[in-house]
Amino acid sequence: MKKSKFTEAQMVRILREADEHGAAEAAKKHGISAQTLYVWRRKFRGMSIEDVKRLKALETENAKLKKLVAEQMLENQVLREVNAKKMVSARGRRQQVAFARTRGLSKTKACRLFRVARSMTTYQSRLDVKDAPVIDRMAVLAQENPRYGYRRVRVLLGREGKAMSARRAYRLWRKAGLKVPKKRRRRVSTTTARPTPPTGANHVWCYDFVLDACANGQVLKCLTVVDEYTRECLAIDVAPSIRSGG
Repeated sequence: MKKSKFTEAQMVRILREADEHGAAEAAKKHGISAQTLYVWRRKFRGMSIEDVKRLKALETENAKLKKLVAEQMLENQVLREVNAKKMVSARGRRQQVAFARTRGLSKTKACRLFRVARSMTTYQSRLDVKDAPVIDRMAVLAQENPRYGYRRVRVLLGREGKAMSARRAYRLWRKAGLKVPKKRRRRVSTTTARPTPPTGANHVWCYDFVLDACANGQVLKCLTVVDEYTRECLAIDVAPSIRSGG
């Protein structure tokens, strides 16, 4: 909507002139049309200049209140989304401020919301620059040796002149998102070959050993041979000991 070059107070003053000297003369004097005077009269009928100023002040105050309420609602929404997981590290706080700025908050308001100094948002960590080449080399070694964990990779890095503690090696390993792949379990076939069922006598024989003991405690071993089809015991050999070459 095109903004008028006259303020509300000026519009009311022109309407008063139109009432006193006529609408045509007032329109010609101020360079407006009679239709514009009609629109103004319908909007400001019965209002004085003080009433228009008071109305303008109320509209301005109402706009400010709406803006404050909208900003407060936006801040509450950002807090609900960000505070799902509390972050205490400097990196995490910077991520919170960056997220709030993507939702429409200014840098100053986002820093005030999370109680963060504005200088911290532009801070570049020197530790990241120091760890970058080590992480890249660690990723290469992990790719060349898939079954090596951070402990063995740490030993290899030490041989290359990049000695470090086990805690730092673990921190860089986690930071790079590396992990040893799990061993795949061998699949055991659930379908085993079933023996051929007998179709007649003397088709399939089976044998087994049966143990027994005498009254004096001597152990006896019995070798039995059975026909699977007729269930007839074809032979039984009893001895204290049965060997394969006997």
